[in-house]
Amino acid sequence: MRGSTLTELARVAGIDAGALEATVAAWNADVARGEDRAFVKGSTAYNRFHGDPEVKPNPCLGPVATGPFYAVRVVPGDIGTFAGLRTDEHARVVDRAANRSAACMPSETTWRASWVATIRAAASRLVLR
Repeated sequence: MRGSTLTELARVAGIDAGALEATVAAWNADVARGEDRAFVKGSTAYNRFHGDPEVKPNPCLGPVATGPFYAVRVVPGDIGTFAGLRTDEHARVVDRAANRSAACMPSETTWRASWVATIRAAASRLVLR
């Protein structure tokens, strides 16, 4: 969803324009102070390391000021496979008849070898600063 102004975005998204504008005003006030009172982004050295060092006073925060503005609808789901593979109570992939799928069950040796290869590949790309 897109709006050239916050009011237009609120209309398109079907949300209260006054509430959106108040939320953005509160956010922008926090940004100016360099603190995120709601979620404490940028409150640790670790957070700040991953922020933009050119942004002051908090490299993890930026104002919501210039349109166009965008919104997405977020639909909650659980941490399962609500739209993916079907599994049994042991997290094994099963077909529609609840039979374990041999195609999705690599041997333990294959599984272990793939993880070792993945870890070695990742370790070879580490750069120490």
